[in-house]
Amino acid sequence: MPEAPKRSQIFAWSVTVGLAASISLVLLFAARAAQREARFVELVRPRCAHMGLTNEELHRLVRSEFKPGARKPEALQAVTYLCEARQRAGKRYRAESALTRI
Repeated sequence: MPEAPKRSQIFAWSVTVGLAASISLVLLFAARAAQREARFVELVRPRCAHMGLTNEELHRLVRSEFKPGARKPEALQAVTYLCEARQRAGKRYRAESALTRI
């Protein structure tokens, strides 16, 4: 009978170690993804600097295009295109609102 508590302790410790390892891996992958996103935002920022994007909008835009498995050149091209499209839409909106004031 003394082996039963010992087995349950071993089982409890192994479950604890397994959970700790799982949580550590999740945190590691999340940190890597955040670092990758931050590097990509800094790469894209000069191309979108004059578009009037806030930092939060730029991060959201990068997150939507730079998913895991996405190739960097394609994501860079997509984000640049979206920045330019937003700028064109903003110019069009300002021109239309100026015409309605006349």
